[in-house]
Amino acid sequence: MRLPADYVAQFVRLGYAATIDSAQGITADSCHVALTGGESRQQLYVAMTRGIHANHAYIPTALNGEEGSFWTDAAAFPRTAVEGLVQILARDGAQKSAHTQLRDVLDPRARLGRAIDIYLDSLGVAAENALGADGLARIDAAAEAMHTHLTDSPAYPVLRQHLATIAVSGREPVATLHAAANARELDTADDPAAVLDWRLDSTGMHSTGTGPLPWIRGIPTGLDSDHTQVAARARIVAELADQISLDVEQWAPATAAPWARALLGIDTVLLADLAVWRAGLHVHETDPRPTGPPRYSGLEREHQHHLDRQVETALGDITRPVHQWADTIAAIEPRILADPYWPVIADRIDIAACSGIDVAMQLSHAAALRPLPDEMPAAALWSRLDLQVPGPATGIMPEYGPSSNDPMPAPTADRIAKPVTDVEQQGALTDADSAIEAALDDLDIEQLVARHSTAQTAIRTACDADEQFRAAARALHATRSELTTHREKLDTTPARKFRTRHALQTRIDELITEQVSLEREHTQSREHARRTHNNAVVDAGPPENWQRKIDTTIDQVEADARETGRLQRHRRNVTPEYQDYAEAISQAVLDADGDTGIDSAPDEPVPWSSPDVDLGL
Repeated sequence: MRLPADYVAQFVRLGYAATIDSAQGITADSCHVALTGGESRQQLYVAMTRGIHANHAYIPTALNGEEGSFWTDAAAFPRTAVEGLVQILARDGAQKSAHTQLRDVLDPRARLGRAIDIYLDSLGVAAENALGADGLARIDAAAEAMHTHLTDSPAYPVLRQHLATIAVSGREPVATLHAAANARELDTADDPAAVLDWRLDSTGMHSTGTGPLPWIRGIPTGLDSDHTQVAARARIVAELADQISLDVEQWAPATAAPWARALLGIDTVLLADLAVWRAGLHVHETDPRPTGPPRYSGLEREHQHHLDRQVETALGDITRPVHQWADTIAAIEPRILADPYWPVIADRIDIAACSGIDVAMQLSHAAALRPLPDEMPAAALWSRLDLQVPGPATGIMPEYGPSSNDPMPAPTADRIAKPVTDVEQQGALTDADSAIEAALDDLDIEQLVARHSTAQTAIRTACDADEQFRAAARALHATRSELTTHREKLDTTPARKFRTRHALQTRIDELITEQVSLEREHTQSREHARRTHNNAVVDAGPPENWQRKIDTTIDQVEADARETGRLQRHRRNVTPEYQDYAEAISQAVLDADGDTGIDSAPDEPVPWSSPDVDLGL
């Protein structure tokens, strides 16, 4: 290819091409990455961190043109660029030890899907081999004579295996094919072979009975199953399904997948059926839907609906958040409702709303920041909210100990008491004391006056903190009344209890995060006061006239000390009120326990119930 010289001078720069592995450790101004879709997330990380100013990724969405690519899922369900990136991020390329590799290879959940695929393929191949080359040639000739270019249709190999199965079962395949073709016209069909295959048996059973699992077809009656080894394939499928069912009985909240935690301890048989279903159809563990994406084959669709009804009976309507927030989202951006991730986001939004967050206002504000993307608009909107909500939909769960049997441990007294300590008030008084001590030690009059001003400001801050404390007590009373109101509306189904427990956990985590932030600010304030004091000592100069300067300011410093003592006495006076406040929080959570299914330990001593416990006031 030849390029014009002026174009090369203006738009073309010299660059170097390298593989991802060889580019590791190299840094460039910008990097352009040509992906294939088969990379791992580790390789994607390396590729997208080579450029200092910009990194661009190019991922193909069309087939690569190889012969086998036309029979893949990507040919039937073309992927978008975002879906390709999602698959790359889900692919872990980390090195595994030999023991880990052996464990993964023997894992029945990883083996079942492939075993089912091999079993179904072996049924068609065995039927064709049993029919023989002459029988297959007769079927091909009849199909081509009935409809021109029918044998060139993409789905004809499946149709021919179906006809071979019919022939092995003792029926006439050509007559059956003609009956299906004469039912309705075929000229408008994009794939006439697929239409005929559906007309022969719309259930997806390929004119056979039920196989080793309820949603896969069985062995044709006229087929020698032992000679063709299809019976052995069927036994492998059944044995793997039994192993998965036994493993499910040992699941605990710390080891179960996020989609299964809500069903633990409720219906073990249903949980085992769902685990077998998901493993057999290659449903990824991160998919929060109990039965995975919708199935379109008649037999699979019917069994999926059966499992969904059982899940609804056990947990209640798990799609309630989708319907509840549909009107709010439709007013913001209707495209979000068509996003496959919308049910996941709806569940998170519902948990955030239950925890006391004004989600509706935040959704409107986030959507107004800039237009939402065409793909995954629901996930894009949620990312703008910057809310960390633990829940079964996200798979973001707290860490549990090895002996934990509760998917959401009950809040202990320590977890409730920690966020409500008067960090601001205590920190302000400490700063006031530090400022006064610094003023006594400081021997420069200007620095001493500045210390005095700092002390007065710190005392006023302490008074403001005391008012904030009283405002928090009033807010607690309002929150407790709101809890009482919501408790009457709570659904008694396990799904609502599970969601409510996550909402309580979210609120507690927010309080703890806020307290940690206050403690960090307090530490930074103390460090700043220490550095300021040290600088003042260095700048004080020679000791001439020190006594006179001290005599001039000592009266004001003593007044500040008396004011600090008065405030400390005031703090001791409000201790009973603070104890009532802490007990009210404990009672509010314990009251919510009865409706959320949280098991509290009634015999555990509460820290603030003992008069000998120092509350830090």
